[in-house]
Amino acid sequence: MNFKKLIFRTFLMALLSITLLTSCKKDKKDSEIESPNWSVVNPQDYEYSMTFVTQIAFDNVVSTNVLSELGAFVGDECRGKANLAFESELEIYLCHLIIYSSVASGEQITLKAYNPETQKIYSNCGISLIFQNNSSEGGAGMVLNCGR
Repeated sequence: MNFKKLIFRTFLMALLSITLLTSCKKDKKDSEIESPNWSVVNPQDYEYSMTFVTQIAFDNVVSTNVLSELGAFVGDECRGKANLAFESELEIYLCHLIIYSSVASGEQITLKAYNPETQKIYSNCGISLIFQNNSSEGGAGMVLNCGR
């Protein structure tokens, strides 16, 4: 093999290595976009439940990202979590949240929403819920506007 071919081959290998390293870094960065670690430890530990259905908007823009999350909390304890899902019959994205409790009624539920596009958690969603067993709150026409 002549010297010019060896240099050319070395140059191509170096270029390929740089390209692969750059794409791996991009992939790693994308994978770092994680949702919050919200989870109900064990739903079977709770005797009561209710549902809350809503669309989610961040800063007045309705989300269509299925990685958007809505969490229900009593204090710091997560009592429910759900992602947006596309409802083809209605042609909208809805969050169907099941909220759990150990008491039949009266607990103050705080809602938090996660925007995966900005990686921001919104604690100000403009609504407060009081837990009521077997109740269903919200609906397809409701838009939970977080971060106004």
